[in-house]
Amino acid sequence: MNITVWQLKLRYGGTSAYGKPAYTAWAISCDRKYYYRVGNTTIPIEQWEFERVIENPWLYYFSTACKLEPRIGYAQIQNEKQRVSQSNM
Repeated sequence: MNITVWQLKLRYGGTSAYGKPAYTAWAISCDRKYYYRVGNTTIPIEQWEFERVIENPWLYYFSTACKLEPRIGYAQIQNEKQRVSQSNM
């Protein structure tokens, strides 16, 4: 098993917060499978997304990091729904 982890200090571009870290994310490669992790949420991504987010860790219109944000948000909502439904059982 070959695992590579890249820590990304994502930054906003073109805003008043320019240059300040927005958050930390991880791009993970494990045996030809690729993942993107923010906080406790991990989503599978394609190889090209993995490569592009490493090359350009900026959050601005049309960047790969920006395009991954809604997928992370959706996964976080699904994880929370699952947690709540399990606690209600």
